[in-house]
Amino acid sequence: MGAGTAPQIEQGSPWDWWNEAVFIASYNAYSGTTNGSIVNCMKKTDNPDMSATKGRLYIDTIQGFLTPRIACVLGLVSTCQYVGVNENTADASNISIYPNPTSSDINFTISGGKTISTVKLFDATGRLVANVANVNATDYKLLNKNFNAGLYFAVIELSNKSVITKKVMID
Repeated sequence: MGAGTAPQIEQGSPWDWWNEAVFIASYNAYSGTTNGSIVNCMKKTDNPDMSATKGRLYIDTIQGFLTPRIACVLGLVSTCQYVGVNENTADASNISIYPNPTSSDINFTISGGKTISTVKLFDATGRLVANVANVNATDYKLLNKNFNAGLYFAVIELSNKSVITKKVMID
């Protein structure tokens, strides 16, 4: 640390605050001691500048970050422009994946004058199980190489560099 630099205080629970007088009185009443002031001081070591304003600002920040992402993942909004998901819905509606669910090969078809450049298939854990580059066609059949039953995500890159992600169920 340089001269005049204050140490960084780690905060274990910046969302936490309480009324100190009520805390001390409650602790003393329930414990049958007069140690409420000491316990209050010890509890403040991980959040020394606690306040309702600071706690509410922290909670608002977390909710402001999470809420749009949750709405996007649950499909409650038509666009996910504020969460860093750039999805071309016009191209997404032109992609057909069939049969879905399937226990056989997976067919990909694109309409609208574009071609499929790359097809990647990821399992539910995020592991890449198939990667086919240089497809350059409007139709592609991904052979089922004994994929385990379960949920998969097909990531399709198109000739215009759009990237579309679709769910695929394998029986």
